Amino acid sequence: FPTRRSSDLERIEPMVGDREFLVGETLTLADLYLAPQVSNCREKAPQLLEGLNALGTWFARIESRESFRRTTYAA
Repeated sequence: FPTRRSSDLERIEPMVGDREFLVGETLTLADLYLAPQVSNCREKAPQLLEGLNALGTWFARIESRESFRRTTYAA
């Protein structure tokens, strides 16, 4: 996989920090755009997410939302 994908995810990591959402106090388009990208990465190239703990924690919160679960399919 290209190095760029890894570095893009690495740039997002510090933006996530320990906040519940990427921008502000509520779910925004930023979260809604990134969540399917991370989900796809977990499925197809999980090694790109290794060591990105804040991103993993953020995604776990997003993934646990009922609205997100209703948009995914069982593999």
